[in-house]
Amino acid sequence: MDELAINVAGEWVAVGVWLDDFFSDEANGKIDSISKQGCLALAQHGSMVWNHWRRLHPAKPCGHFHYENAADFSGIDFRRLKNACGGDLTFADFEFGDGVNFSNTQFRRHWEFDRAVFGERADFSGAFIGARSSFKAARFERFTKFENVTFEDWIDFDFAECGLDVSFAGSTFGASVRFNGVSFGPDITFDRCTFASGCCFETLRPERPESIGWAPYEPIHDSFNAISFKACTFQGEAIFKNRVFRDKACFDDSSFATPPDFSGCTLHQYVTFDGVEFPAPSGEQGAIRRYRTLKLAFNDLQAGHEEQRFFSLEMAEIAAAQKGHKKWLFDVYAKLSDYGMSIVRPATWYAISFCVFALLYGLMSWVTYCFPEGSECIASSKWIEFSLLQAIPLPGLDKMVEAVWPVDVKARGVVSGLMTVLIITQKLVSLLLLFFIGLALRNLFRFK
Repeated sequence: MDELAINVAGEWVAVGVWLDDFFSDEANGKIDSISKQGCLALAQHGSMVWNHWRRLHPAKPCGHFHYENAADFSGIDFRRLKNACGGDLTFADFEFGDGVNFSNTQFRRHWEFDRAVFGERADFSGAFIGARSSFKAARFERFTKFENVTFEDWIDFDFAECGLDVSFAGSTFGASVRFNGVSFGPDITFDRCTFASGCCFETLRPERPESIGWAPYEPIHDSFNAISFKACTFQGEAIFKNRVFRDKACFDDSSFATPPDFSGCTLHQYVTFDGVEFPAPSGEQGAIRRYRTLKLAFNDLQAGHEEQRFFSLEMAEIAAAQKGHKKWLFDVYAKLSDYGMSIVRPATWYAISFCVFALLYGLMSWVTYCFPEGSECIASSKWIEFSLLQAIPLPGLDKMVEAVWPVDVKARGVVSGLMTVLIITQKLVSLLLLFFIGLALRNLFRFK
């Protein structure tokens, strides 16, 4: 006789005997080929009965992507369903086996999948998961699909285990989704996901195991092994504290409403943030520290471009926190050179300054030759040459400058004084802009 028994109408019946009776109803399928109706009816009798049947009659591969005797719950609305005793139905501690299908299902609030085990190719595509539902310490084998799923607020995956190639692509998460302490296998995908208000992928290290009774504590799961958040939208806090990135991680083309938190993380050389949209500077100290954390992490990797990216973001936050003349200095640094990251910007300002000073020198020419007498009012292209020579602050050009500086200008005291001020100003501006060009070259190409 089976060790397990089930209470039926006040009498204890061996689970094996009860299962034979259950599958005598053709609507439930066969014991080794369960029907969709049979899956729901059997699940309503709880995890003990389900797991006993599943262990004796596991799903078997049929071709490359299909399974015989796989559980099929596709399209079922669980929101008002009860268990066999009339209480709330739950899937905590269930062992579903390979190929379980939950596609396009709907689950009420507070649904539990805690400690459930999902075999290969579990499919939740298009499902609706109600608020405060929980997958604590659940295990998902390889090729599990959570694609285009709608998760409401406060979904909890804490300490779950995800195998190879688990995909959440295109899913929407409500407020405060938790993936704390989750063990992620290789090739995890969150591409095109939307996190409405806060998501946490932190590594948790409680001091005492008994503080949370359901959590597996050996080993501590802190690694990301090839994970992608490409084109995600983070509308609130995004927290990745204390994670170790052991392989590539892609955040390309994503957008963050607040600076992401990578405190205590160890980054991999293939962590990328290309095309990411970061929030407008707020000047908050927390934002400054978060960008500085990423800057220092990429500095450790000798990843110059990424380091400079987060240096620029850090400087923008520092600038936003400044007031008065200090803010003005930061603004000039940003507008003229993008904090030392742009070659085009200072080069453009350099060309503009050349034209402006050429016009000013031309004005001096007009004052010299056309005012007040106007007897020798002529236009001269020498001022363009003169401006060009002043824009190149190199030694040895003084003689060339003397050749194109008309004697009549020197003879006029006021005009000559103004010319001297203009020359000094142009040289200072040119030196500053050339310095910014050199700084950008050094930063972009990592010259030492």
